[in-house]
Formats: sequence, C-alpha cells, structure tokens
Amino acid sequence: MPTKSNAQNAEIDFDTFYKRTVRALDIDYKELKKECEKKIESFQGQTRKVYTGDDCVLTLDTTGREWIADAGDGALPCGEIYIAPVEENTNGKVYFKLFSVDGLGVFDDITIEVENGHIIKTNCDVFNAFLKTLPDGADIVAELGIGMNPNVEKILGDSHLDENVIGTFHIALGMNYLFGGKNKCPIHIDLVGEGIVE
Repeated sequence: MPTKSNAQNAEIDFDTFYKRTVRALDIDYKELKKECEKKIESFQGQTRKVYTGDDCVLTLDTTGREWIADAGDGALPCGEIYIAPVEENTNGKVYFKLFSVDGLGVFDDITIEVENGHIIKTNCDVFNAFLKTLPDGADIVAELGIGMNPNVEKILGDSHLDENVIGTFHIALGMNYLFGGKNKCPIHIDLVGEGIVE
C-alpha cells in the first residue's frame, strides 16, 4: 500500500491516493498515542452518543468493553480509537454525508436506523439490497471508532484512510469478536461520518 488497485477500489485517482497515504504515515507516533489515550480518558460512563443531525442520534452501550488505541502498533496508516459496543444495545439514527463500501461503490446522504443493535432501515435502496446479501450478523453495529490522525483531513470515500480522519467517527457492521465483542460474522464494514461523539 498504496497501490493502484487500492486507489481504484476507493474510486480515487492514484496520485491523490498515494499522496494521502504517505502524508498519513508521516506523523509523530508518540504524540498520536498520547492524544489517543487522552481522548479515551475524556469519556465518562458506559454510554456513548453520536450526534449527526437534528433528528439523528445513535446511542451505544459500552458496558464491560475496552477502548483500543491504534497509534502505530497495529494497522498502517493508523490513527484511531475504537471499541466494540454491546451488540444488542445500540439504538437510534445516524447520518452519513459520504461513505464507501469496497466493491459496491460510494454513497451520499445516507441515514441508517438501528434498533437493538441491528440495522432496520436505510434511505438507500442499493445499500438495503446489499445488506440482504450479507451473512448473518452483518447488520449488527459492531464498532464505534474516532479518527485521530492529524494528517488525514478529509473524507474522500476510502474507509481505510477515512476512518483515521481527525475529528470523524465511524461505526462498523459485522465482526467484532477480535477486539472485545462477541459477533463472529465473517465480514467487517466501516462506515465513516462526521458528527459529535459524547
């Protein structure tokens, strides 16, 4: 990485993708780790709320789950904190201005409704049809993450880098048993957005 096929999958021209990836790697990793730890320490209680609009609030229960800081000792490029919420206790609505799904495309202005951890409805027919093709457990909200990389500054539709954009949040669908959850679904899809996490 970065490769031309990575850029094609993200529907981004290679030059932009290459420069973005190199910039994401060119950070102070000790400072990133410090900022990640500081962000984790700022959260009080076991409930997180994601605000993405006037009528879009997603509530996630994190009781008994641990935050993880990805600050250079895992995937590269890095720069996020994340947690596996209690699978059956996520409820509400969340809005995304832009997100991408590998092999499916880039989507604009999507609202997702979640009940007891499962996606019950979106406003996008293509994404709804896609969800029906996925294995059991793929409709479960499996992760809440927050982007922390100061050198990734804009969502472009490539979840691998978008999830590190400083100040963004992401939820993931599907698998989370590898980082503290219990859902053993074989897929994991990150959806990145802009909003406030409290």
